[in-house]
Parts: sequence; C-alpha cells; structure tokens
Amino acid sequence: MKKANTTLLVSGALLIFLSACSGDTNSGDADMSSGEDMVDMAPKVCGPNEKLDEETGDCAPDFPDEPDMKVDEGDMPGEEVDMSEPEADMRTEDPNCVDVILYEDKDGDQSGVDNEATNITACLTPDQQRQGYARVAGDCDDDDRFRAPTLIELCDDVDNDCDDQLNQGITCEIYAHGPDELYAVDPFQKSIRTIGFIDTDNSLLDIDTHPDGTLYGISSDALFRYEREFGMWVWNEVGGLQSDLRGANGLAIDRDGQAYATRDNELFGVDLETGVATKLGDLSGQVNSSGDCVIDKGNKLYMSSKDPESGSMRPDDLVLINATNNTTQIIGRTNHARIYGLTAAWGLLYGLTADGELITIDISADGAPSTLIKKFDNVRFYGAASSPSR
Repeated sequence: MKKANTTLLVSGALLIFLSACSGDTNSGDADMSSGEDMVDMAPKVCGPNEKLDEETGDCAPDFPDEPDMKVDEGDMPGEEVDMSEPEADMRTEDPNCVDVILYEDKDGDQSGVDNEATNITACLTPDQQRQGYARVAGDCDDDDRFRAPTLIELCDDVDNDCDDQLNQGITCEIYAHGPDELYAVDPFQKSIRTIGFIDTDNSLLDIDTHPDGTLYGISSDALFRYEREFGMWVWNEVGGLQSDLRGANGLAIDRDGQAYATRDNELFGVDLETGVATKLGDLSGQVNSSGDCVIDKGNKLYMSSKDPESGSMRPDDLVLINATNNTTQIIGRTNHARIYGLTAAWGLLYGLTADGELITIDISADGAPSTLIKKFDNVRFYGAASSPSR
C-alpha cells in the first residue's frame, strides 16, 4: 500500500498546483475522492480516422472527403490539360470495332494518300467506311479516280494501278498493213510489230474486222478472208469484185456484219460470203475517198476524203456518211494528208498515213484536228482495222 499512498499524494499535489495556476482560490473544494476521477479529467486522445465529439466526450469516426480532382492551372506546368470529351465521330460506338488508320481520299476511288498531316485513326467494323477516307494507301494521283493501286489496267495513256508501268498484262493493239506486211500497232506504247504477210496476187488496199473477230481485206479485184490453215495464217480469196467496184480503197464492217466499200465518191455494199458488191449510190458533196472508211462504236460511218482537185497535196477531210441515203457531212479538215487507214478503238479515232504516221483525230473538237502520235521509219500504211483486243 505504500505505492498507492505515494500516487495519491502526487495526484493531490498536481491538482493543487493546477488550481493555483488557474487562479482558483477555492482550492479546498476540490474533489479528492479517488485517483480514478482525476484520470478521467485528462484530455482524451482519439485514434486515426476519429475525432472527439465535444458534446459526448467520445471519439467518433472521421473520414476525409473524396479528393478534389479539379486541375488548378496555376499548379500545372506546361500545356493546359484538355479534360473535354473526344469528338463524337471518333468515339467507339460498336464493341466489335477496331482501330484502323484511314487515309484521305479526295477522288473517291477507295485509295488514299499516306500523309501524317491528313491521316486519322478511327474505330470501325470491317464493313464500315469513313466519308472522304480510305483504308488503303498508295494512290499515285488523288485527283484522278481512274488511278489507284486497287484498279486494273485499261488501254489508255494512264498508269491505272499506280505501279509505274503502262498497260502491263493486257494487249492494246490495232491492225494495220502495208504493201507486204500485216502489223500490230500499239498506240499507247507507240510500238509496231509484224504479225503476218500479205501474200495475195495484188496488194491489199484496205482491211477491216468483223464483229466475230474475222479479218477481211480487199485488193483492187477481190475480197479476202484471213484464216488459219495447217498452222499458218493465210489470205483466202472469198470472191472476185465486179468490174464496177475494182479500185475500191476503203472497207468497213458495221456492228451487224454489213460491209461497205468506198471508191472515189461512190459507196458500195459488199457480201462477205461471196464478195458480190452492190452500188448504193454516189456520195453527195465534194468528197473523194482518200484511202479508208471506218465504222465507230456508235455504228457511224466515216471516210477520209482528199480534195478532188489538189489530190493528196493538202490535208484530208473527215466525212460522215449516211449509208441510207448516201448523203455526207464534212466534219472538218485534219492536219494530215493521205490518211489511208482509219480505225476506231477505246473511244478514239486513229488514222494511219502513207508516210508511216500514226495519228489521232478529234471528232469532238471544232473541225477534225489530227495529232501525231508516232512516225514509224521505213513503213507505209495502206489500211487499218480494229483488233479483238480493242
């Protein structure tokens, strides 16, 4: 009990000292009943996440508020943080979409140009497209919808599939012939090659192709058909031309298989099974067959015409013939003379001259201006025809 008395004396002394410091002169009224009461009067200490309730004297739970996520611009160095939502058209709306890079496609050919400044990323399903953009890059000309890596080559002067090659894998040739040889001429590659020979008794003056692909030709006195026999291509005579058709220098076959021939200012119909010709009439106007006539894809009959007076001294006219009444319309004067071959292919009208020139004739322009594509050395053209490839 010695330890307990010591504690009591100390507690009492502490109480007397506190009372004196507080200025309480009525120290004799202090309750000295027990040490336990004195301990209860000490400030209560609360634990973590607690605070003292002053009314009850008990510790109550105390949790801090949720942290303030607002960004204080004054506390953030560098660029301003953009907390706005992304653009609506770039949001993921379909759970099956995947992020793909899209390339700007101005000409709408489904191929675009790979450019970091214009590329975008979007979440799309496999069958979705984005207006003005394509999934495939590599377009070599985004202003021309006929040039894209997904396209196939066409017979023209354009690299359609953007591989730096022209018309690869396809044949783009027309037929032409001279006094002794049959040629295949590529107007886009500007090339010529010999594919056969003219083995008729008299040289062919013109040729043309039937819609079924058969090639026919006329000489000064007979009609011929180009056929394969015993592994070789030969010109077989169909029949002799009547004396009134001899000297015809133009042959054309329309889409229905009807053949026409021109001589001077006369028009004839020719039976391709017998070679028998029928005169349809004299052509109206001052026209004279220069060397060829042709049927275009619109089934229109054209003829190159020389000046009856000056002959081959001046450029030829291009003439439109109405075979039902033999009337003519001069479309205009070309820039070339002695156009002995005419053929229509790939939407263009080609001419071939006695001087070895390959030309185009612009029917849509004022008049019928012709433009030189290529002059072949040591070649004389007598006639021309479209080929199956056209």
